[in-house]
Amino acid sequence: MQQPQSGQSATPPDTNDVQLFISRGISRFRMIGTIIALIVLLLAFLAIAAYEGLRGLPFIASTIIGLLFMAGFVWYLKLITPVPFTLRVDSAGLLKEDQRGDRLSLSWHEVAGVKEQVFRNGKLVALIIYREAEPHPQKALAIYRDDIDDIAAYRDAVRRWLPAGCSWQREQVVA
Repeated sequence: MQQPQSGQSATPPDTNDVQLFISRGISRFRMIGTIIALIVLLLAFLAIAAYEGLRGLPFIASTIIGLLFMAGFVWYLKLITPVPFTLRVDSAGLLKEDQRGDRLSLSWHEVAGVKEQVFRNGKLVALIIYREAEPHPQKALAIYRDDIDDIAAYRDAVRRWLPAGCSWQREQVVA
């Protein structure tokens, strides 16, 4: 269900107004929990290998294969781990910089529209910014509620600076 809404705020924002939103990436709790789970998995693997017998080539081959599998799993986890980033909203536009040095800069005149995704109960899930492109707008930036602490404040900041004429859609997502 989509409901177009005006993106303009009733009061014009101060041109010196800058809002920063910080994403910490993965939480310490999840990181420590994952490390503990990997250590338990490694110990279980080694215990099974020891129980089956420490003899000869089959033990060495299966141990190497198992360790390579676990190393690949750790690499995969490292690959999908969210990178901490800073999101800046001001009169110039949006700027997202992450810890790796990647930058995404989006000026307000490039913005084609915004989609606000909410659950049935009205809780904000995501805010997606679309960039002007041919033949139709492209998704430029998607921020989810797990990415930053106060996604509602981010939505309000975007709404405040969004130029007149940009579409604002509210979409209900099924959980």
